[in-house]
This record gives sequence, structure tokens and C-alpha cells, in this order.
Amino acid sequence: MKKHLGRFGLVALAALSMLAVGAKADTVTAPKRVASVPRYDASKEITLEATVTNVVKIKGGTLAGSHLVLSTSKGTLDGALGPFALRGVHAMPVASGDHVKVVGVMTTIHNLNVFLIRTVENGNHTYNIRNERGFPLLAGSPATPPTASLIVKGGQR
Repeated sequence: MKKHLGRFGLVALAALSMLAVGAKADTVTAPKRVASVPRYDASKEITLEATVTNVVKIKGGTLAGSHLVLSTSKGTLDGALGPFALRGVHAMPVASGDHVKVVGVMTTIHNLNVFLIRTVENGNHTYNIRNERGFPLLAGSPATPPTASLIVKGGQR
């Protein structure tokens, strides 16, 4: 009998401790994660003339994608192109030493100053990297949408 009461006591103690843990779980709050999103404010757009010092591709981290290290008259800065500018059929050809004219916005992300590039003018070509709201455009997609005459709808019957 004492053996059964001892086992019952252990089971009751385990059940009560599980209830206590469940009651405590509601009061614990998880720390909030704050994600910093690059803000593109078109009213703060500036145009810079610079020389490309280096072309860098970053695979992970805060601003993954292609970056241009630009040398301007006021110093060196990191120009973020995004993930699509140097990929695809219509990838922008750019190399170290190229003289470019860039339009974009300076912003701070994780205490780093970054120039979010919207357009790049290289020679006599202008490449759209982001739209007016700062979202990266897909490389390899045509600049203008297809017209009705270009859309193929299948064969006739």
C-alpha cells in the first residue's frame, strides 16, 4: 500500500508541476525583433557622378546583392544595386574604372551608410535598377510591357 501511495504522490507532484509551468508560460513575453527595412524617400533623391572602384556581390547579410563601390569628389560610398541588376539577359555591364552617373537615396541600415541606387547611366545607356518607390526591378525583363501584337495565344483550330 505504501508503495502505491508513493507512486501516486510522484504522479500527483508531476501533474501539479506541469500545471504550474503551463500557468507561468502565459506571463512570459518573448523579446520583440525589429527588422530594419531600407527606406526609399524619393523626395531625397540625389544625382552623383562617380567612378566605379569595385563591383561586389554579397551573398548574405543585411543588403545581399550587387554593390558598386563608388569614388566621388566627396569620398567613397557603397552603392546598393540589389539582387537583380547584374543578373539575367539584360544585366547591366559595369566594371572597375567606369565613369557613371547614379540617381538614388542615401540611407542608414544597421549603422551603415548605403546609397540605394535607382538608375545608373553608363556611357550612353541608362539602366533602371529600382522603381520610383525603391523596389528592385527584375533584370532580364523588358523595359516596356509587351503589346497586344506580341502576345501569342496559341494555335488556331
